[in-house]
Parts: sequence; structure tokens; C-alpha cells
Amino acid sequence: LSSMAGMTRFLMNFLPEAKRPAEVIAFNQGRLQGAYATLNTHLEGRDWIVGDALTNADLSCCGYLYYPEPFGFARADWP
Repeated sequence: LSSMAGMTRFLMNFLPEAKRPAEVIAFNQGRLQGAYATLNTHLEGRDWIVGDALTNADLSCCGYLYYPEPFGFARADWP
């Protein structure tokens, strides 16, 4: 999905609040929003990222897509 997802989750949820770099988090969220939009467009009219069945591509995105709230996104924004 994007290398920004793991870093953004860490910065937003595991650093002490006083050490969270707001500018970096906002930049990362912008990059993630772009990645989510690209994936959303790619999935229009299909059930899976690659081919006609579940693949490693789908599984590798699950952790970042199933729980978007720790990255600052609402699930309702990406149906």
C-alpha cells in the first residue's frame, strides 16, 4: 500500500504526545490518502487487487486497510 502507513501509525500512536511531529504526520497522511485513492480506483469493478482470487497482495494490505483509524482515516471514507 505505502511505506508511509507503518511510520504514520508509529508516530501517531506510540511516540509520546509531546514528541509527535505534526508536520511529518500531516505529510505522511497526505501520501497515504493518495495511496488509498489509487488503490480505491484500482479496485473499482473488481474484488481483488490482482487476478480473480485472494493473493498475497490482498493479504499484505489487510492490516493497514482494516483499521484505518490509527492513521487518522475513517473507514466510511473508503467503502
